[in-house]
Amino acid sequence: MTELLEQLKQATTWQEMQSSLGQYLGMDGPAPLAVVRRTQQDEQFRHYLITCRNQPQMLRFLLADPRNDNFKLAVETEHSTPELVAKLGKTLFAWGKAGLTRVSEEVFERRFSACRECDRLMDPPDKTVYRLVTMSGDQRICGACGCMASRKARLPHESCPVP
Repeated sequence: MTELLEQLKQATTWQEMQSSLGQYLGMDGPAPLAVVRRTQQDEQFRHYLITCRNQPQMLRFLLADPRNDNFKLAVETEHSTPELVAKLGKTLFAWGKAGLTRVSEEVFERRFSACRECDRLMDPPDKTVYRLVTMSGDQRICGACGCMASRKARLPHESCPVP
């Protein structure tokens, strides 16, 4: 049982965890994110998955369990392009009013390390607005607000949208 948890802990992104669990269970593709989250948090469910991984009918039953929905992210991860552009405009305006300053490297590291630990940090969807702002560095976005997390963590007037 700890073998599975160790495999999941070695992954650095949710996508890697999904792929890792999918491979472990013998699936044709990645496991659903809600199943990965439930596997991490529900010891009994994890035990059932491990026990049934070579029993396709039981495995399908576990993967389709409606209680998996309780482990979906509680926030909307798709943000509309107009919403993102408006948010970017407001952020740039506020940043300009703040004198285009950035937080210290220590503050940035503290903030962004919290982002890296968050299950809402994800690869950006294939949208033009993300391709326009993407340059170098960490490109992942916050699933809660849609902002590029590494950029937002550098701005003194910004804060995490998740309580």
